[in-house]
Amino acid sequence: MKTTTALLLTLIILMPGNSAACTMVYGNGWQGCAETPEREPVWHDRWGAVATDGSTGAFGAAYTVSGRDNAVKKAIKQCTKNKGKNCEIRLIYRNECASMVSGKEWDFFQSAPTTEDAESIAMRRCEGKDIDCNVVYTRCSHGFST
Repeated sequence: MKTTTALLLTLIILMPGNSAACTMVYGNGWQGCAETPEREPVWHDRWGAVATDGSTGAFGAAYTVSGRDNAVKKAIKQCTKNKGKNCEIRLIYRNECASMVSGKEWDFFQSAPTTEDAESIAMRRCEGKDIDCNVVYTRCSHGFST
């Protein structure tokens, strides 16, 4: 009788479509068989910043940094490390690309979704107000989800 009951229970549990047909992990109980809802993706922003010192020509940048303040601090620190005395933030961007174009008299900073867009917009701005325009910096700080 015990063998028949055990066999019957095993067949019921293993039947297709039976909600109890799952591999139970020790200690999980029936909750271990319940469907686990899909986890919502978590978005992680990434920041960038560009700092310069106009008097010394020093430059500093940060990209793919996990916070706005961290990006600013890192760009200022790098600019200071590159002999900057009065480094100022010139551009802060999030989840996109940045470009710096230098002309004979001015620097132009631009952020955009792609490097091509950032460079072309900055170049167009430079060519409208200056001469000898060249792209001197381009980086992206794209966010991601997990």
